[in-house]
Amino acid sequence: MKGQQVFAALAAALAVLHSEPAAASDRSDVVAVVQAWNDAGNRGDRSGYASFCTKDAVVVDHIPPYVFQGPTACADEYDAVVAWGVKSKIGIDGLSQKIFDPVFFEQEGDSAYAVFPMKGWFKQNGDRQLENLYLTVVLRREANHWRIVSLVYTTMGWGPVGAHRR
Repeated sequence: MKGQQVFAALAAALAVLHSEPAAASDRSDVVAVVQAWNDAGNRGDRSGYASFCTKDAVVVDHIPPYVFQGPTACADEYDAVVAWGVKSKIGIDGLSQKIFDPVFFEQEGDSAYAVFPMKGWFKQNGDRQLENLYLTVVLRREANHWRIVSLVYTTMGWGPVGAHRR
């Protein structure tokens, strides 16, 4: 093949493979699911929190054992956070997370990928702390509902509220 033919073949292949941008409703539906999942966690609603996850979910968190998989992944991660909080003298009662609009979103067919900046507030040894993190989420549409397939928390660390943070 000559150069022009190779280029034409590649262009045709890319045109076929190129996915359409996500519909605004898909994006807003995905964001709403992630927000509802976070709201359930903030309320202390373990079963509600876990209900947003698929049976093959995988969660990666900075909380031991770090990787949670399978039909109870989200519930197991929830329980691990509570246990870690007790061990680390972190008051779970004051724990809350805020999710901001995604800094990256991509959706193709029944799969979506989004990265959300987050802030978490809690008390450790009685002192109010702020954690900055990113939440990377993969969702899959099942029976016309978006469900969480994968969650990855990436923490940038935490420190006292009001302290200078990079």
